[in-house]
Amino acid sequence: MAAWVRRLTALLALVALGGLAAASTAAAAGPDPSDDPPPRLTRRADHEIVSEEPADASVMARPDAETVAPVEEEAAPTRRSAPPARLHGAAGTEDREPIWSDPSDGDDSQYADSCPAIVYSSGHWMNDGCWFAQGDFVIMHHTNPKEVTLAEDTTLSAFDNLTAANTFSANQDGFGISAGARVTVGRYFCRDLANRDWDSEVTYLGPFAWQHSGGIQSTVADRLYTPLDPGFLFTVINNVPIRNAVYGGFNAAETQTLNYESNLNSIEWNVRTRYRLGEDMMVAMPNGTWTQQMNSGPTPSLLAGIRYFHIDEHLVWHSERSGLLPATGNYDVHTSNNLIGLQIGAEWARQEKRYRLAGWIKMGGYVNFADENSVVLAIDADPRFQDINSNRSASDKAFTFAGEAGFDAAYHINPHMSLRAGGEILWIQSVAVATEQLNFNFTAPQVVNLSGNSFFMGATVGMEFVW
Repeated sequence: MAAWVRRLTALLALVALGGLAAASTAAAAGPDPSDDPPPRLTRRADHEIVSEEPADASVMARPDAETVAPVEEEAAPTRRSAPPARLHGAAGTEDREPIWSDPSDGDDSQYADSCPAIVYSSGHWMNDGCWFAQGDFVIMHHTNPKEVTLAEDTTLSAFDNLTAANTFSANQDGFGISAGARVTVGRYFCRDLANRDWDSEVTYLGPFAWQHSGGIQSTVADRLYTPLDPGFLFTVINNVPIRNAVYGGFNAAETQTLNYESNLNSIEWNVRTRYRLGEDMMVAMPNGTWTQQMNSGPTPSLLAGIRYFHIDEHLVWHSERSGLLPATGNYDVHTSNNLIGLQIGAEWARQEKRYRLAGWIKMGGYVNFADENSVVLAIDADPRFQDINSNRSASDKAFTFAGEAGFDAAYHINPHMSLRAGGEILWIQSVAVATEQLNFNFTAPQVVNLSGNSFFMGATVGMEFVW
Protein backbone atom coordinates (compact mmCIF):
# COMPACT_ATOMS: atom_id res chain seq x y z
CA MET A 1 0.00 0.00 0.00
CA ALA A 2 2.77 2.41 1.00
CA ALA A 3 4.47 1.75 -2.32
CA TRP A 4 1.32 2.74 -4.32
CA VAL A 5 0.96 5.96 -2.28
CA ARG A 6 4.56 6.90 -3.06
CA ARG A 7 4.03 6.26 -6.78
CA LEU A 8 0.82 8.40 -6.88
CA THR A 9 2.57 11.26 -5.03
CA ALA A 10 5.45 11.23 -7.52
CA LEU A 11 2.99 11.30 -10.47
CA LEU A 12 1.10 14.29 -9.07
CA ALA A 13 4.38 16.13 -8.51
CA LEU A 14 5.35 15.57 -12.15
CA VAL A 15 1.95 16.90 -13.36
CA ALA A 16 2.29 19.98 -11.15
CA LEU A 17 5.77 20.71 -12.45
CA GLY A 18 4.54 20.41 -16.09
CA GLY A 19 1.68 22.83 -15.45
CA LEU A 20 4.02 25.40 -13.90
CA ALA A 21 6.38 25.14 -16.87
CA ALA A 22 3.51 25.65 -19.36
CA ALA A 23 2.24 28.67 -17.42
CA SER A 24 5.67 30.28 -17.42
CA THR A 25 6.00 29.78 -21.19
CA ALA A 26 2.56 31.30 -21.91
CA ALA A 27 3.31 34.33 -19.72
CA ALA A 28 6.55 34.95 -21.55
CA ALA A 29 4.87 34.66 -25.00
CA GLY A 30 2.10 37.28 -24.28
CA PRO A 31 -1.63 37.08 -24.84
CA ASP A 32 -3.07 34.80 -27.51
CA PRO A 33 -4.40 36.86 -30.51
CA SER A 34 -7.13 34.31 -31.04
CA ASP A 35 -8.68 35.36 -27.75
CA ASP A 36 -9.26 38.97 -28.97
CA PRO A 37 -12.81 40.04 -29.71
CA PRO A 38 -13.58 40.51 -33.43
CA PRO A 39 -13.15 44.08 -34.78
CA ARG A 40 -16.21 46.17 -35.58
CA LEU A 41 -16.45 48.19 -38.83
CA THR A 42 -17.81 51.70 -38.49
CA ARG A 43 -18.53 54.32 -41.22
CA ARG A 44 -17.11 57.72 -40.24
CA ALA A 45 -18.54 61.09 -41.27
CA ASP A 46 -16.16 61.27 -44.23
CA HIS A 47 -17.53 57.89 -45.48
CA GLU A 48 -14.27 56.06 -44.72
CA ILE A 49 -14.86 52.67 -43.18
CA VAL A 50 -12.32 51.86 -40.42
CA SER A 51 -11.91 49.12 -37.87
CA GLU A 52 -12.53 49.97 -34.22
CA GLU A 53 -11.12 47.84 -31.35
CA PRO A 54 -11.73 47.97 -27.60
CA ALA A 55 -9.30 50.23 -25.76
CA ASP A 56 -7.98 47.31 -23.66
CA ALA A 57 -7.85 44.84 -26.51
CA SER A 58 -4.11 44.47 -26.12
CA VAL A 59 -4.17 43.80 -22.35
CA MET A 60 -4.60 40.21 -21.09
CA ALA A 61 -5.54 40.06 -17.39
CA ARG A 62 -4.11 36.82 -16.13
CA PRO A 63 -3.60 36.08 -12.44
CA ASP A 64 -0.29 34.40 -13.06
CA ALA A 65 1.14 36.75 -15.73
CA GLU A 66 2.71 40.14 -15.70
CA THR A 67 0.64 43.15 -16.70
CA VAL A 68 1.70 44.28 -20.19
CA ALA A 69 1.34 47.96 -21.10
CA PRO A 70 -1.12 48.61 -23.93
CA VAL A 71 0.54 48.98 -27.32
CA GLU A 72 -1.37 51.30 -29.63
CA GLU A 73 -1.27 50.17 -33.24
CA GLU A 74 -2.71 52.12 -36.18
CA ALA A 75 -5.70 50.23 -37.48
CA ALA A 76 -5.49 49.63 -41.23
CA PRO A 77 -8.63 50.79 -43.04
CA THR A 78 -10.57 48.04 -44.71
CA ARG A 79 -11.37 50.11 -47.86
CA ARG A 80 -9.44 52.70 -49.77
CA SER A 81 -10.57 56.18 -48.85
CA ALA A 82 -9.49 58.00 -52.02
CA PRO A 83 -9.35 57.26 -55.74
CA PRO A 84 -6.06 56.46 -57.49
CA ALA A 85 -3.77 59.46 -57.65
CA ARG A 86 -2.95 59.40 -61.38
CA LEU A 87 -4.99 58.38 -64.39
CA HIS A 88 -3.79 58.89 -67.95
CA GLY A 89 -6.97 58.43 -69.91
CA ALA A 90 -6.78 54.64 -69.87
CA ALA A 91 -9.52 52.35 -68.71
CA GLY A 92 -7.96 51.98 -65.26
CA THR A 93 -9.40 48.54 -64.72
CA GLU A 94 -6.19 46.55 -64.13
CA ASP A 95 -5.09 45.45 -60.59
CA ARG A 96 -8.08 46.98 -58.89
CA GLU A 97 -8.32 46.57 -55.12
CA PRO A 98 -11.48 45.29 -53.42
CA ILE A 99 -13.94 47.90 -52.24
CA TRP A 100 -15.60 46.92 -48.99
CA SER A 101 -19.10 47.96 -48.09
CA ASP A 102 -20.67 48.59 -44.72
CA PRO A 103 -21.26 45.24 -42.97
CA SER A 104 -24.74 46.42 -42.12
CA ASP A 105 -25.53 46.18 -45.83
CA GLY A 106 -25.22 42.44 -45.58
CA ASP A 107 -22.49 42.32 -48.24
CA ASP A 108 -18.88 42.71 -47.16
CA SER A 109 -17.31 41.32 -50.34
CA GLN A 110 -18.26 43.88 -53.01
CA TYR A 111 -15.51 44.38 -55.55
CA ALA A 112 -14.93 46.97 -58.27
CA ASP A 113 -15.82 44.47 -60.95
CA SER A 114 -19.37 44.33 -59.59
CA CYS A 115 -19.78 48.13 -59.72
CA PRO A 116 -21.66 49.90 -62.54
CA ALA A 117 -19.82 50.04 -65.87
CA ILE A 118 -17.24 52.80 -66.29
CA VAL A 119 -18.70 55.59 -68.38
CA TYR A 120 -17.27 58.65 -70.17
CA SER A 121 -13.62 57.78 -69.59
CA SER A 122 -11.37 59.33 -72.22
CA GLY A 123 -9.86 55.94 -72.94
CA HIS A 124 -13.19 54.22 -73.64
CA TRP A 125 -15.54 57.02 -74.69
CA MET A 126 -13.26 59.05 -76.95
CA ASN A 127 -11.45 57.65 -80.00
CA ASP A 128 -11.90 54.07 -78.88
CA GLY A 129 -10.31 52.40 -81.89
CA CYS A 130 -7.55 52.51 -84.48
CA TRP A 131 -9.54 53.56 -87.57
CA PHE A 132 -12.05 56.34 -88.09
CA ALA A 133 -14.33 57.53 -90.91
CA GLN A 134 -16.48 60.59 -91.51
CA GLY A 135 -19.21 60.89 -94.12
CA ASP A 136 -21.08 64.13 -94.87
CA PHE A 137 -23.83 65.10 -97.26
CA VAL A 138 -22.89 68.56 -98.57
CA ILE A 139 -25.03 71.25 -100.18
CA MET A 140 -22.72 73.80 -101.86
CA HIS A 141 -23.59 77.14 -103.42
CA HIS A 142 -21.39 78.49 -106.25
CA THR A 143 -21.31 82.27 -106.55
CA ASN A 144 -22.20 83.87 -109.87
CA PRO A 145 -19.42 84.11 -112.44
CA LYS A 146 -17.91 87.46 -113.26
CA GLU A 147 -20.25 89.87 -115.02
CA VAL A 148 -19.83 89.46 -118.79
CA THR A 149 -22.39 91.07 -121.10
CA LEU A 150 -23.06 88.81 -124.07
CA ALA A 151 -25.70 90.82 -125.93
CA GLU A 152 -27.68 94.04 -125.89
CA ASP A 153 -31.15 94.51 -127.23
CA THR A 154 -30.60 97.69 -129.22
CA THR A 155 -34.30 98.33 -129.51
CA LEU A 156 -34.60 101.79 -128.06
CA SER A 157 -35.78 101.93 -124.49
CA ALA A 158 -39.28 103.22 -123.96
CA PHE A 159 -38.06 105.28 -121.01
CA ASP A 160 -35.56 107.67 -122.59
CA ASN A 161 -35.33 106.53 -126.22
CA LEU A 162 -31.54 106.56 -125.90
CA THR A 163 -30.44 103.27 -124.29
CA ALA A 164 -30.83 99.59 -125.02
CA ALA A 165 -34.07 98.01 -123.92
CA ASN A 166 -32.38 94.96 -122.33
CA THR A 167 -29.07 93.19 -121.83
CA PHE A 168 -28.05 89.54 -121.60
CA SER A 169 -25.15 88.54 -119.32
CA ALA A 170 -23.41 85.28 -118.55
CA ASN A 171 -24.44 85.39 -114.90
CA GLN A 172 -28.01 86.36 -115.52
CA ASP A 173 -29.53 83.48 -113.54
CA GLY A 174 -26.61 82.38 -111.35
CA PHE A 175 -25.35 78.89 -110.55
CA GLY A 176 -27.44 78.07 -107.48
CA ILE A 177 -26.63 74.98 -105.42
CA SER A 178 -25.34 71.47 -106.02
CA ALA A 179 -25.25 68.34 -103.84
CA GLY A 180 -22.09 66.38 -103.14
CA ALA A 181 -20.29 64.56 -100.36
CA ARG A 182 -17.23 64.66 -98.17
CA VAL A 183 -15.70 61.34 -97.13
CA THR A 184 -12.74 60.99 -94.76
CA VAL A 185 -10.95 57.77 -93.80
CA GLY A 186 -8.02 57.76 -91.39
CA ARG A 187 -5.98 55.78 -88.90
CA TYR A 188 -4.39 56.63 -85.58
CA PHE A 189 -0.78 55.50 -85.62
CA CYS A 190 0.83 56.76 -82.39
CA ARG A 191 0.59 58.86 -79.24
CA ASP A 192 3.57 60.99 -78.24
CA LEU A 193 4.99 61.96 -74.85
CA ALA A 194 3.07 65.25 -74.93
CA ASN A 195 -0.26 63.31 -74.83
CA ARG A 196 -1.08 64.02 -78.49
CA ASP A 197 -2.63 61.60 -80.96
CA TRP A 198 -1.14 61.40 -84.47
CA ASP A 199 -3.18 60.19 -87.39
CA SER A 200 -3.09 60.01 -91.18
CA GLU A 201 -6.27 60.77 -93.14
CA VAL A 202 -7.53 60.99 -96.72
CA THR A 203 -10.49 63.24 -97.63
CA TYR A 204 -12.50 63.45 -100.85
CA LEU A 205 -14.85 66.37 -101.59
CA GLY A 206 -17.24 66.26 -104.55
CA PRO A 207 -18.51 65.63 -107.12
CA PHE A 208 -20.27 68.98 -107.50
CA ALA A 209 -21.88 70.01 -110.78
CA TRP A 210 -23.55 73.42 -111.10
CA GLN A 211 -25.61 74.36 -114.13
CA HIS A 212 -27.52 77.39 -115.22
CA SER A 213 -29.02 78.56 -118.45
CA GLY A 214 -30.61 81.72 -119.77
CA GLY A 215 -31.67 83.49 -122.93
CA ILE A 216 -32.91 86.68 -124.52
CA GLN A 217 -35.17 87.56 -127.43
CA SER A 218 -35.07 90.83 -129.29
CA THR A 219 -38.02 93.14 -128.71
CA VAL A 220 -37.95 93.97 -132.39
CA ALA A 221 -36.54 91.43 -134.82
CA ASP A 222 -32.77 91.45 -135.48
CA ARG A 223 -31.83 93.92 -132.74
CA LEU A 224 -29.42 91.77 -130.62
CA TYR A 225 -25.74 92.84 -130.85
CA THR A 226 -22.78 91.65 -128.80
CA PRO A 227 -20.41 94.17 -127.19
CA LEU A 228 -17.64 91.54 -127.40
CA ASP A 229 -17.37 92.24 -131.15
CA PRO A 230 -14.36 94.52 -131.80
CA GLY A 231 -16.46 96.62 -134.17
CA PHE A 232 -19.47 96.91 -131.88
CA LEU A 233 -21.13 100.29 -132.08
CA PHE A 234 -24.47 101.38 -130.75
CA THR A 235 -25.35 105.02 -130.41
CA VAL A 236 -28.22 107.37 -131.05
CA ILE A 237 -27.77 110.56 -133.10
CA ASN A 238 -30.76 112.83 -133.58
CA ASN A 239 -33.01 110.05 -132.35
CA VAL A 240 -31.61 107.76 -135.04
CA PRO A 241 -29.96 104.59 -133.70
CA ILE A 242 -26.68 103.62 -135.30
CA ARG A 243 -25.59 99.99 -135.03
CA ASN A 244 -22.47 98.34 -136.35
CA ALA A 245 -20.39 95.15 -135.94
CA VAL A 246 -17.80 93.04 -137.74
CA TYR A 247 -18.72 89.38 -137.25
CA GLY A 248 -21.93 87.64 -138.16
CA GLY A 249 -23.99 85.08 -136.32
CA PHE A 250 -23.96 86.94 -132.99
CA ASN A 251 -24.98 90.40 -134.33
CA ALA A 252 -28.34 91.51 -135.67
CA ALA A 253 -29.63 88.34 -134.04
CA GLU A 254 -33.14 87.51 -132.97
CA THR A 255 -32.57 85.07 -130.07
CA GLN A 256 -29.60 84.01 -127.96
CA THR A 257 -29.23 81.28 -125.33
CA LEU A 258 -26.54 80.22 -122.86
CA ASN A 259 -25.82 76.91 -121.10
CA TYR A 260 -23.09 77.00 -118.45
CA GLU A 261 -21.73 74.15 -116.32
CA SER A 262 -19.08 74.14 -113.58
CA ASN A 263 -17.65 71.11 -111.74
CA LEU A 264 -15.52 70.75 -108.61
CA ASN A 265 -13.63 67.79 -107.13
CA SER A 266 -10.95 67.68 -104.45
CA ILE A 267 -8.84 65.04 -102.73
CA GLU A 268 -6.31 65.58 -99.94
CA TRP A 269 -3.97 63.61 -97.70
CA ASN A 270 -3.03 65.04 -94.31
CA VAL A 271 -1.10 64.15 -91.18
CA ARG A 272 -2.82 65.52 -88.07
CA THR A 273 -1.72 65.84 -84.46
CA ARG A 274 -4.41 66.42 -81.85
CA TYR A 275 -4.03 67.18 -78.18
CA ARG A 276 -5.91 64.78 -75.95
CA LEU A 277 -7.94 65.65 -72.90
CA GLY A 278 -6.19 65.83 -69.53
CA GLU A 279 -6.09 63.08 -66.94
CA ASP A 280 -9.40 61.44 -66.12
CA MET A 281 -10.93 62.07 -62.72
CA MET A 282 -12.49 59.65 -60.26
CA VAL A 283 -16.03 60.57 -59.20
CA ALA A 284 -17.73 59.15 -56.10
CA MET A 285 -21.07 57.55 -56.82
CA PRO A 286 -24.05 57.60 -54.40
CA ASN A 287 -23.55 53.91 -53.63
CA GLY A 288 -20.04 54.57 -52.33
CA THR A 289 -18.18 53.31 -55.39
CA TRP A 290 -15.90 55.27 -57.76
CA THR A 291 -16.33 55.76 -61.49
CA GLN A 292 -13.79 57.08 -63.98
CA GLN A 293 -14.89 60.27 -65.79
CA MET A 294 -13.25 62.34 -68.52
CA ASN A 295 -12.21 65.94 -67.97
CA SER A 296 -13.96 68.14 -70.54
CA GLY A 297 -11.86 70.73 -72.31
CA PRO A 298 -10.26 71.90 -75.57
CA THR A 299 -8.59 69.48 -77.97
CA PRO A 300 -6.80 71.66 -80.57
CA SER A 301 -5.12 70.07 -83.57
CA LEU A 302 -2.74 70.96 -86.40
CA LEU A 303 -2.44 69.36 -89.83
CA ALA A 304 -0.27 69.48 -92.92
CA GLY A 305 -0.56 67.67 -96.20
CA ILE A 306 -1.02 67.60 -99.96
CA ARG A 307 -4.20 68.61 -101.81
CA TYR A 308 -5.48 68.44 -105.37
CA PHE A 309 -8.35 70.42 -106.92
CA HIS A 310 -9.97 69.87 -110.29
CA ILE A 311 -12.27 72.63 -111.60
CA ASP A 312 -13.83 72.06 -114.99
CA GLU A 313 -16.14 74.51 -116.81
CA HIS A 314 -18.09 74.25 -120.05
CA LEU A 315 -20.01 77.07 -121.73
CA VAL A 316 -22.14 77.00 -124.89
CA TRP A 317 -23.43 80.32 -126.27
CA HIS A 318 -25.86 80.01 -129.19
CA SER A 319 -27.30 82.76 -131.42
CA GLU A 320 -29.86 82.71 -134.28
CA ARG A 321 -31.59 84.95 -136.78
CA SER A 322 -34.40 83.92 -139.09
CA GLY A 323 -35.95 85.66 -142.07
CA LEU A 324 -34.62 86.38 -145.54
CA LEU A 325 -31.01 86.63 -144.31
CA PRO A 326 -30.71 83.83 -141.73
CA ALA A 327 -27.71 83.44 -139.47
CA THR A 328 -26.48 81.13 -136.74
CA GLY A 329 -23.58 81.34 -134.33
CA ASN A 330 -22.15 78.93 -131.77
CA TYR A 331 -19.40 79.69 -129.21
CA ASP A 332 -18.17 76.63 -127.24
CA VAL A 333 -15.62 77.11 -124.41
CA HIS A 334 -14.08 74.42 -122.21
CA THR A 335 -11.61 75.13 -119.37
CA SER A 336 -9.77 72.73 -117.09
CA ASN A 337 -7.92 73.66 -113.90
CA ASN A 338 -5.68 71.17 -112.10
CA LEU A 339 -4.32 72.58 -108.86
CA ILE A 340 -1.80 70.67 -106.74
CA GLY A 341 0.06 71.96 -103.73
CA LEU A 342 0.76 71.90 -100.01
CA GLN A 343 -1.62 73.00 -97.30
CA ILE A 344 -1.60 73.56 -93.55
CA GLY A 345 -4.51 73.85 -91.17
CA ALA A 346 -5.65 74.16 -87.59
CA GLU A 347 -8.74 73.21 -85.62
CA TRP A 348 -9.98 74.29 -82.22
CA ALA A 349 -12.48 71.94 -80.60
CA ARG A 350 -14.29 71.88 -77.28
CA GLN A 351 -14.88 68.29 -76.18
CA GLU A 352 -17.65 67.46 -73.75
CA LYS A 353 -18.98 64.10 -72.67
CA ARG A 354 -21.80 63.97 -75.19
CA TYR A 355 -20.92 66.61 -77.79
CA ARG A 356 -18.11 68.47 -79.52
CA LEU A 357 -17.97 71.99 -80.99
CA ALA A 358 -15.21 72.81 -83.47
CA GLY A 359 -14.00 75.47 -85.88
CA TRP A 360 -11.29 74.89 -88.47
CA ILE A 361 -9.30 76.56 -91.23
CA LYS A 362 -7.07 75.32 -94.07
CA MET A 363 -4.90 77.27 -96.49
CA GLY A 364 -2.31 76.40 -99.07
CA GLY A 365 -0.27 77.40 -102.07
CA TYR A 366 -0.86 75.61 -105.35
CA VAL A 367 0.31 75.47 -108.92
CA ASN A 368 -2.58 75.63 -111.37
CA PHE A 369 -2.03 73.77 -114.64
CA ALA A 370 -4.81 75.28 -116.76
CA ASP A 371 -6.05 74.39 -120.25
CA GLU A 372 -8.56 76.17 -122.47
CA ASN A 373 -10.23 75.33 -125.75
CA SER A 374 -12.57 77.62 -127.71
CA VAL A 375 -14.50 76.61 -130.83
CA VAL A 376 -16.44 79.34 -132.66
CA LEU A 377 -18.56 78.80 -135.75
CA ALA A 378 -20.75 81.53 -137.29
CA ILE A 379 -22.50 81.55 -140.66
CA ASP A 380 -24.36 84.68 -141.73
CA ALA A 381 -26.22 85.44 -144.97
CA ASP A 382 -26.01 89.19 -144.34
CA PRO A 383 -23.12 90.55 -146.46
CA ARG A 384 -22.32 93.18 -143.82
CA PHE A 385 -20.83 90.57 -141.49
CA GLN A 386 -17.93 88.10 -141.64
CA ASP A 387 -18.33 84.39 -140.99
CA ILE A 388 -16.28 82.74 -138.21
CA ASN A 389 -14.60 79.35 -138.15
CA SER A 390 -12.14 79.20 -135.26
CA ASN A 391 -10.74 76.42 -133.09
CA ARG A 392 -8.14 77.68 -130.60
CA SER A 393 -6.47 76.08 -127.57
CA ALA A 394 -3.95 77.26 -125.00
CA SER A 395 -2.26 76.06 -121.83
CA ASP A 396 -0.66 77.95 -118.96
CA LYS A 397 0.31 77.56 -115.32
CA ALA A 398 0.27 79.96 -112.42
CA PHE A 399 0.80 80.04 -108.69
CA THR A 400 -2.49 80.31 -106.83
CA PHE A 401 -3.97 80.30 -103.35
CA ALA A 402 -6.88 78.38 -101.85
CA GLY A 403 -8.44 78.74 -98.43
CA GLU A 404 -11.17 76.82 -96.64
CA ALA A 405 -12.84 77.42 -93.27
CA GLY A 406 -15.79 75.98 -91.42
CA PHE A 407 -17.40 74.85 -88.20
CA ASP A 408 -19.20 71.72 -87.04
CA ALA A 409 -20.96 70.26 -84.03
CA ALA A 410 -21.11 66.55 -83.18
CA TYR A 411 -23.32 64.56 -80.82
CA HIS A 412 -21.83 61.28 -79.56
CA ILE A 413 -24.41 58.49 -79.70
CA ASN A 414 -21.92 55.98 -78.31
CA PRO A 415 -18.12 55.60 -78.27
CA HIS A 416 -18.14 54.46 -81.91
CA MET A 417 -20.80 56.62 -83.59
CA SER A 418 -21.59 60.35 -83.70
CA LEU A 419 -23.95 62.65 -85.58
CA ARG A 420 -22.48 65.86 -87.01
CA ALA A 421 -23.54 69.02 -88.86
CA GLY A 422 -21.82 72.23 -89.87
CA GLY A 423 -21.03 74.80 -92.54
CA GLU A 424 -18.05 75.90 -94.62
CA ILE A 425 -16.68 78.28 -97.24
CA LEU A 426 -14.07 77.66 -99.95
CA TRP A 427 -12.21 80.27 -102.00
CA ILE A 428 -9.87 79.46 -104.93
CA GLN A 429 -7.88 82.19 -106.65
CA SER A 430 -6.45 82.49 -110.19
CA VAL A 431 -8.76 80.08 -111.99
CA ALA A 432 -9.51 79.82 -115.72
CA VAL A 433 -13.23 80.67 -115.76
CA ALA A 434 -15.10 79.93 -118.98
CA THR A 435 -16.84 83.31 -119.24
CA GLU A 436 -13.52 85.16 -119.13
CA GLN A 437 -12.21 83.25 -122.17
CA LEU A 438 -14.84 84.81 -124.45
CA ASN A 439 -13.35 87.22 -126.98
CA PHE A 440 -13.72 88.04 -130.68
CA ASN A 441 -10.08 88.83 -131.38
CA PHE A 442 -9.55 85.83 -133.62
CA THR A 443 -6.32 87.15 -135.19
CA ALA A 444 -4.35 87.30 -131.92
CA PRO A 445 -2.68 84.24 -130.32
CA GLN A 446 -4.93 82.44 -127.90
CA VAL A 447 -4.02 82.72 -124.20
CA VAL A 448 -5.57 81.35 -121.00
CA ASN A 449 -7.13 84.04 -118.86
CA LEU A 450 -6.34 83.09 -115.23
CA SER A 451 -7.83 86.14 -113.57
CA GLY A 452 -10.96 84.39 -112.32
CA ASN A 453 -11.85 83.50 -108.74
CA SER A 454 -14.22 80.81 -107.51
CA PHE A 455 -16.12 81.11 -104.23
CA PHE A 456 -18.23 78.36 -102.66
CA MET A 457 -20.37 78.24 -99.52
CA GLY A 458 -22.22 75.25 -98.12
CA ALA A 459 -23.80 73.27 -95.29
CA THR A 460 -23.06 69.70 -94.19
CA VAL A 461 -24.72 66.90 -92.22
CA GLY A 462 -23.28 63.44 -91.62
CA MET A 463 -21.87 60.85 -89.23
CA GLU A 464 -18.56 59.79 -87.67
CA PHE A 465 -17.42 56.25 -86.93
CA VAL A 466 -14.51 54.88 -84.88
CA TRP A 467 -13.49 51.23 -84.74
